[in-house]
Amino acid sequence: FQPIEREALPAGWREGYGILTMADSLVAAKSSLPTNLPPDKYTIVLSAFLSQADIAAVRENITNQSGAFVVSSDPFNADTSSVFLMNQLPGSNWQLITALPASVLQNPLERSIVQMAVVGLLGMGLLGWIVYAYVGRTISTPLKDLRAAAQGIGSGEMRYMIGYQEQQDEIGSLARALEDM
Repeated sequence: FQPIEREALPAGWREGYGILTMADSLVAAKSSLPTNLPPDKYTIVLSAFLSQADIAAVRENITNQSGAFVVSSDPFNADTSSVFLMNQLPGSNWQLITALPASVLQNPLERSIVQMAVVGLLGMGLLGWIVYAYVGRTISTPLKDLRAAAQGIGSGEMRYMIGYQEQQDEIGSLARALEDM
């Protein structure tokens, strides 16, 4: 196991922190907590946060097989929204709670939506161009040539050469009918 240096993490992840607690809200360990409080106040703030009704309800339903997450205001900065990932450590009564700024999860999602939209638009443009080229080559051009042949025959030119007779589709059928005419 190689520990990751805090400076090597993406900027938003550096602002996160972790808490190891017992199910009864006893804080056992803290890691990378914000430094805006005196050391003796951290336990008080964390205990108050963990005893909030919505946080406590989520923590009660965590099992060894499933974790949960909650989006809530950060207990150390009420103006910041954070995502709290909560997991039960297997075979114990310990819970690991990881807090990350909500912006860490939102920014990649916004970028991926824009990327998907750009790729989708480029793909639709390419598909449209391929369909346009295919329809032009296989339908529009032969129909224009057969129309010119029909107009030539209609004006009395009986030696008009009609192409596309070898095709085994509707264009070929029309070309053979014009040739018979």
